[in-house]
Amino acid sequence: MHMHQTLVEYKELKKRFPDEYNELTHAFRVMLFRIIEYLNNGQPVTKLYELPPGSEERIKIHQQLETLRPRGFDYLASSFEQIYYL
Repeated sequence: MHMHQTLVEYKELKKRFPDEYNELTHAFRVMLFRIIEYLNNGQPVTKLYELPPGSEERIKIHQQLETLRPRGFDYLASSFEQIYYL
């Protein structure tokens, strides 16, 4: 149920804010595909989207993540955090 609601919110985010959250949604898609890839290859499912501390992309992702819950995207924020910090 959690994943279903996450996908509903992901679609709604893309619909309501098509020109925002590009870095976050890109990272989310990459991490989901890497989970499948790592599991298929017997690799540990960690470090799915590593960025150097202070990098522009990392800063943008964190800024975008901070605005998800206030805009009502609780499940998406929770799911993103769970896999981003593996």
